Amino acid sequence: ILNFLNKVIEKYDKIMIYYPISSEINLLDIINYNSDKKFYLPYCCENEIEVRYLDSINDLVKDEVGILSSNLKTNDEIDVVIAPAVACNNKFYRLGYGGGYYDRFLKGKNVVKIMVVYDEALIDIDFQESFDVQFDYIVTDKKVLSR
Repeated sequence: ILNFLNKVIEKYDKIMIYYPISSEINLLDIINYNSDKKFYLPYCCENEIEVRYLDSINDLVKDEVGILSSNLKTNDEIDVVIAPAVACNNKFYRLGYGGGYYDRFLKGKNVVKIMVVYDEALIDIDFQESFDVQFDYIVTDKKVLSR
């Protein structure tokens, strides 16, 4: 997945990844392969996502929902948002944990939207709702899909 993802993000400089929880795909090693890029983490608070600059993986704090994030607030405009998914469909919609954080955050933003899932989590079911945000890429352990 990291090899595929590196190819998709190679032309971008400011990338928001996520800190993995549960069985989410761990992307933290992507930082080591891209020392020329700036990385950011989402910080969930008050039902929203704030973008936080990731200076060091060793200096993280828990956000309001208990996920590790950075405590460095920023006004940087990011180029790419990489989001985890429980599942996704072939129309480039993702299923998360049901909080709607990414949908609210991404609505109307001009960023490249990438979701990462294991190939078996790519399903052929229309589950999207009117408030769901469509992604630009799906990166799995077997392929990259773009719309």
